[in-house]
Amino acid sequence: LLATLDVVYCVSDYVRVQLLCGVSGAIEGDSEKVQVIHNALSVPQSMIASQQKRQLSLVYVGRFIPEKGVLELAQALAVVLPKFPQWQAIFLGAWGFGHAVGKSNYEQEVYAALAQVSTQVDFRGHVAQAEVMKTLATSSIVVVPSVCGEAFGRVALEAMSMANAVVVSHFGALPEVAGSAAIILPEVNQTFLISTLTELMADPTKIKEIADHCQQRAINQFNVLNIVKHLDSTRAALLKD
Repeated sequence: LLATLDVVYCVSDYVRVQLLCGVSGAIEGDSEKVQVIHNALSVPQSMIASQQKRQLSLVYVGRFIPEKGVLELAQALAVVLPKFPQWQAIFLGAWGFGHAVGKSNYEQEVYAALAQVSTQVDFRGHVAQAEVMKTLATSSIVVVPSVCGEAFGRVALEAMSMANAVVVSHFGALPEVAGSAAIILPEVNQTFLISTLTELMADPTKIKEIADHCQQRAINQFNVLNIVKHLDSTRAALLKD
């Protein structure tokens, strides 16, 4: 592919490294064809301006599959939530589109893990993107505990743009999206999740500080206008050649 294509756009440097793994040294010059064009977000000014009123809610958005680390998060929340009775955990998503919610064994494991704190948990299943963004506009913490190599991590970026204190795993491109703004888990297990979430939920000042940093990174590093300029300049250079 690299020998025949003029350029390859990757949504993250993580994807670029994976594409070039084992071939960058063998095909001289072709690695320069592989460019990183990050996904971008355009956050309406009206949404940015409405970030003052936050609810004591922690949100997970995504599929309920092992690769996403949902069970690990649920098991940690079963320990953490009783310490913070005023907090609520909101889960947006299910096993997969086209599948009935709650029918997979894995989903049942997640439900069972949170059975003792069910009054503090809201499983909403699949929801429209507009509802996802509306939820993120009022939540305080978003956790992206993937245990697989995420190609980008759009949920993390969306949560950051909406001024949440974001916690991500160290897999794939999630640290690339998070930068130094969000919290990056060294491992996805109960020990690290419990300690991280307990410390964060107990400190409103820290939540706001991290949320502010997350939003600024999202706006500055992934601004759609800047990304489009990068894409245009890359395309212009290709056409010129």
